[in-house]
Amino acid sequence: MNLFFILFFVALGLSILSMGMLGAILFFMATPAINLFNGTSIPLSLTGLDQTPFACLNGDSTWPTLIVAGILWSTGFLLLALIKWKFKGVDMALYFGSPIFLWVWAALTWQLIIKANLF
Repeated sequence: MNLFFILFFVALGLSILSMGMLGAILFFMATPAINLFNGTSIPLSLTGLDQTPFACLNGDSTWPTLIVAGILWSTGFLLLALIKWKFKGVDMALYFGSPIFLWVWAALTWQLIIKANLF
């Protein structure tokens, strides 16, 4: 079985079992890229949370949004498995490029959530 399929199921389980903590961590890791997409400056400190899209998470939509962010992010491992299957000779480049791809994928996932006003 492909490593990326195993990592997909692990990330999927973590996104559900962590009650959204994975989604919150992904938001803070992807904040610099979200700043590039939006042309804004979201503070990286935990004390500046009232100025971020993260501050809009309140009420009944908070946990589902964070959990969905983790679930959507975990599909990035399926995309990596597809890339590995399509381009069979680029294993080392794929393994070294995977963290960058997953970081950009986290930023795109949160950008989708922010733009779609899912919270």
